Amino acid sequence: MEAAQAVASSAVPVVVKPRVPSELHNAYSISAVLGSGAFGTVWMAQSRASMEHVAIKIVERKRQLHEDFSLEPAEAEILKTVNHPNVVKLIEYVSSDLCVYLIMELVLGGHLQARLKQEGAYDEVRAKQLLTQVFGAVHHLHDRNIIHRDIKPENILFAELDDVGVVKLTDFGLSTQKEGRLTTRCGTPSYCAPELLSGEGYGKSVDIWSLGVLTYVVLCGVLPFVGSDRADLFRKIQKGMFTYDGEAGRGISDLARDFIGRLLRLESMERYSMREALQHPWLDPDAVDEGDDAAPIESLNTVHEMMRRFNAERRLKRVGFAVIACGRFRRAGLGWPSPQRASNTASPVSGWVDDEDSDRIASEPAQFPEAFGQEGSAGGSRASSRGGSPTCKRSSRGESPPVGDT
Repeated sequence: MEAAQAVASSAVPVVVKPRVPSELHNAYSISAVLGSGAFGTVWMAQSRASMEHVAIKIVERKRQLHEDFSLEPAEAEILKTVNHPNVVKLIEYVSSDLCVYLIMELVLGGHLQARLKQEGAYDEVRAKQLLTQVFGAVHHLHDRNIIHRDIKPENILFAELDDVGVVKLTDFGLSTQKEGRLTTRCGTPSYCAPELLSGEGYGKSVDIWSLGVLTYVVLCGVLPFVGSDRADLFRKIQKGMFTYDGEAGRGISDLARDFIGRLLRLESMERYSMREALQHPWLDPDAVDEGDDAAPIESLNTVHEMMRRFNAERRLKRVGFAVIACGRFRRAGLGWPSPQRASNTASPVSGWVDDEDSDRIASEPAQFPEAFGQEGSAGGSRASSRGGSPTCKRSSRGESPPVGDT
């Protein structure tokens, strides 16, 4: 309670509070704005019944991505399916014609970006304690076919003000459960994977790349890819070249470098999966000391090569089956089935989140990113907020287990 009051007192005073549906106003007292992002604003509130402090994220329908457009914004739908201790909890949500109001657990410890700016890079012991939780959360998401698409230090929150303890992954505004190859270019530029930038289609491996950048940042205190402008940054990312030169990379163990290297493979098919990453000796609590790195890396290379060959053989078999099937189609007079090409008219690139790409940890991104790309902004209801109250519906988690979120 005292921590919540401290956060409220330190927040910027708000003169004009958001207009919310009457049922939400009757249930919660909104006090102060906590922050803004590309798709909404987060407010501190207090339950009038239990006096518990919560965070209310207000998501405008007109600002969500086209590819994820549905009756409810993707964030609400995704958080309803997630149950993990390192993912921020969705308590309930209220929906209107113009907005969706996500009532979530209030996390008071601040984000990782602020800790890194204040304290600098983590040693490997502290880094493993933190990153194991983040990797576990993303593994939980990928098992449910959820791609986060904006993993970065600002979206990793500490549950408490102390340095060690639980961290939680948050901000699912760019997340998706869409099947197939995705083409929407969105995210924070410094953490984007090469295939996302190319527009040729991508999948879950973009999160693996972002985790590789995150691991590098936590251990070195600097970004692995830095450019003079956005175009230069994208060129360097698409080349996939990074180093550990200078003071920032000094003292990083060979095992940690091997781990980062397997996450930042240029070809997405060669990158680790979440399961493989969690099994890497660097994240394993029983991993060997730094002085014994050479032997496990050699063994790891052998295992990795065996897995790569196995996956290559599986892909070859699938191609063979496809050729046989196409031949049978032709012999049956059904013609050659044409492949479905991924549409390149997916969502706008208004999903970009700006960051300041400097040699040190990037400072906080702009609150509302500029549009970037050829396509228009995602559509949504533009009904006037004046006049009568919008129609609302309320969905509660009921008896289901609490949602876990980082």
